[in-house]
Amino acid sequence: MIRFKCGGCGKMLGMPESEAGKLVVCPVCKAKTRIPAPGATPGPASPLAPTPRTAPPMPAAGTAPKPPPHEEIIDLETVEEEADRPTKKRAKTARRQDQDDEDHDEEVWDDEEKQGLTANRIRGMVGIVLGLALLAFVILGGLSNTQMGDAGPIIGYVLAGLLVVAGIYYLITG
Repeated sequence: MIRFKCGGCGKMLGMPESEAGKLVVCPVCKAKTRIPAPGATPGPASPLAPTPRTAPPMPAAGTAPKPPPHEEIIDLETVEEEADRPTKKRAKTARRQDQDDEDHDEEVWDDEEKQGLTANRIRGMVGIVLGLALLAFVILGGLSNTQMGDAGPIIGYVLAGLLVVAGIYYLITG
């Protein structure tokens, strides 16, 4: 077991000898520190990302300095170096998100297919059929000889358009 002090806060840390040379994050100050070689003295290791620290307050004159408290050694896990595989990690995350999005899209389509013909879809199809039938009737001159005169075809076109638009709306919301 390699014992060393964090260069950021001075906390005593411990790691297996097989992890020498790797980066760790101090659980206290979050500074990244490289694990020293197994034969090195357990002095403070230099942090890779220096963190600003204030100097500890000086004890008042006349008071005896306190003995250092028994320090607990914290076992750590290694951190991947910044140069190692950050793009691979991001690519895996992006692929997982894309795959999740595709799975969600497939679920939505499957749900829509299972619903079949809902009332709104039937209304939509009926509206479109009636609208197109009315439009064909007006175009072929079915309203030209009525008592409405020239207003007959215009009203027919408007009603046909409204029926088609309502039908499309019901199909979409279906």
